Amino acid sequence: MKLFLIFLFSLISTVSYSQIVKVDTARWISDDLRGLRFYKDGVSFNFDGYNQYKRSRLEKDTLIMVDNYTSSADNFKIRHIDISKFLIKPISPQKLVISPVDTNAKKLAKKRAYIFYNISYLRDPDIKFSKISFTSGSCYGSCPVMKIDINSAGDFKLTGGKDPWREQGPVNGKLTSLQLDTLTYLLQHSQLKKMHAWKQTSVVYDTPSYLLNIAYSNKNLVIDTNYPPLNIQGLIDFLLSFYERLPLIVRPREIKR
Repeated sequence: MKLFLIFLFSLISTVSYSQIVKVDTARWISDDLRGLRFYKDGVSFNFDGYNQYKRSRLEKDTLIMVDNYTSSADNFKIRHIDISKFLIKPISPQKLVISPVDTNAKKLAKKRAYIFYNISYLRDPDIKFSKISFTSGSCYGSCPVMKIDINSAGDFKLTGGKDPWREQGPVNGKLTSLQLDTLTYLLQHSQLKKMHAWKQTSVVYDTPSYLLNIAYSNKNLVIDTNYPPLNIQGLIDFLLSFYERLPLIVRPREIKR
């Protein structure tokens, strides 16, 4: 009877985890800040210091990545399809292990297994910021060029760069209590203490540069990157949204002759 109850409890626990853990609805990060994120028809991942995105699908406990490409080796006449399979093992709502199954997957992963943690659960309540300064640079497209300074009371100063659509400002304002709470939440889930030792290892072209200067808990963190890791992407997206507060440039109507 005792053995039966243990087996029943184990079965119930397994079912509960399968219902609770939704790997495709969370952002995942490893201890060394490698990222994993699932989208509707693809997945972005960082196994070897370089961020990649591949089309993919989930089949039960298996992540199947699909590479569909042509090659100069056959003058681009043949379409090649490479399949890479990874086993996903949810440990809890906070943790999962992903392991390469076949040869193609092992070429991508380099390691036998990676442990990822749900960013939503990685909160550091000791992170209390006093000031944030964020600058976004330009790209060949229409990337927002801006600078914003925010203090702990929520007061901010926003300025823009050369832009054909927006005025340069400055715009002074104050975050709402909800915005300030959101900013605090993002900072406490951004693994800031680990970011002091982080360095961008890949070279990326035609992407805006981001410069973050965060004063918090008697520390000062400077992040200079054009390819931010997943753990601070939410913070950057939040700060970039303030670009919309720069007034639109009013253009005189064309005179019809």
